[in-house]
Amino acid sequence: MLMNYLKAVLFLSLLAVIAIACGNNASDQEGKISDTTQVSNAPADVVAICLWSSVSLKETPALKGKYKNIMYLGEKAVFMGETVTDSTDKKNIRDFIKIKLTDGTQGWVQANMMSVGAKPFVLKEKSKLYKRPDILSAGKDEFDKMQFVVITENQGEWAKIKGKKKTDTWFKDGWIKTDKLIDSEIDITVAILVERAMLKDDNEKSIQALQEILDNPDLSSSIFIEDVQALTAEPANEVPLEEEAIEGE
Repeated sequence: MLMNYLKAVLFLSLLAVIAIACGNNASDQEGKISDTTQVSNAPADVVAICLWSSVSLKETPALKGKYKNIMYLGEKAVFMGETVTDSTDKKNIRDFIKIKLTDGTQGWVQANMMSVGAKPFVLKEKSKLYKRPDILSAGKDEFDKMQFVVITENQGEWAKIKGKKKTDTWFKDGWIKTDKLIDSEIDITVAILVERAMLKDDNEKSIQALQEILDNPDLSSSIFIEDVQALTAEPANEVPLEEEAIEGE
């Protein structure tokens, strides 16, 4: 009887030691993770729109994560509700969001290159940006006709928009009247394709890409077709090649 009792005590003691060891190991691992990443969750199945010319989709939420695929300006994906901060490089901290492409591919992209929950639009005419939803708050910045933007906020007849002109190094945002915007899928598509065409590395490639827009019968009803035709007769502007930017530039 005594032997059985001693065996039971010994067994329970051994379990306690194992539990403590596992707990310490888990704490160590959590400490290592918290030093490099911060994870947050949000409602999933929200549309995420690419705002940069091209963004790398990575296997892991890290600047040095392995390349998996690529997204292009205006392309939509599903936000999976996860955001991770990569702080392994203290001088180059980045937030990554997990997304799912239209073909089902999942991965991580830099959050500052995307707009989550916003709606895509295009300017149907050249428009000044206002600092506030007030006609008296006009700023110096403006967007040109066919500029692709997203609306991040609405207030009556005003909309707060965000976008990037091809000659700029970072995004601009501001308020404009909603009657300056159009949400036609065909017109948005043409505007995006024109911007991609104008970012080609030489004029010949740009003209060829613009001509492909004109030759596509599915795009012939766009209000911008005449503008595209005019661009084919003009040299493309030289703009700096984009890189995956640093937030705040």
